[in-house]
Amino acid sequence: MDFKRWMTKQLIARDWSLRYLSEQTTIDVATLSKMMNGKRPLTLQHAEKIAESLNCSMNDVLHAAGYPIERTPPYLQQIAHEISDVTQMSESQWQSELHTLLHSYEQQSIDEAGREEVEQKFSKKINTLNQKGKWLTTIQTFFEQFRERERPTLELAILGGALLYFIAPLDLIPDYLFAIGYIDDALAIQLASQKLNQL
Repeated sequence: MDFKRWMTKQLIARDWSLRYLSEQTTIDVATLSKMMNGKRPLTLQHAEKIAESLNCSMNDVLHAAGYPIERTPPYLQQIAHEISDVTQMSESQWQSELHTLLHSYEQQSIDEAGREEVEQKFSKKINTLNQKGKWLTTIQTFFEQFRERERPTLELAILGGALLYFIAPLDLIPDYLFAIGYIDDALAIQLASQKLNQL
């Protein structure tokens, strides 16, 4: 489905006109029309505004516009919306912040101090949780593989980065916020898993 068809489908589903979308996004009607007809490229700023107005994932907008990006699964879209609500940041802002934090932790995890921090603090952090879920099973597997040190350095860095994010006292959403405090930790684990699968 090309971008014009996708956008038309979204507008019809909401009974919106292009002019109304223009008002919601503050993007000029002519600019929207040119992007839909392929006469002007879709910028990330435009994609973010369109996604916010349509209440959908920015990745879905970019995917429809032909960018080589995977669609965000529905459950991750829900997580994305919840994080945006709590942090008061747009989806692209907190995703960028999360990627930056993970990359920083990946670098830290490959040195001795980072490795020791993971090994000393992980079990204590896990024992304080009163939660269940696939992400917890995954992160425990991450810890076992990180501790065994049998994977390539790049993979160990990805594992360690996710683990350091998990045990860090400060992250995007404070862990003490009941029910949602670990949403960003779960997403960090999901992103690390995707990264490993792409290697």
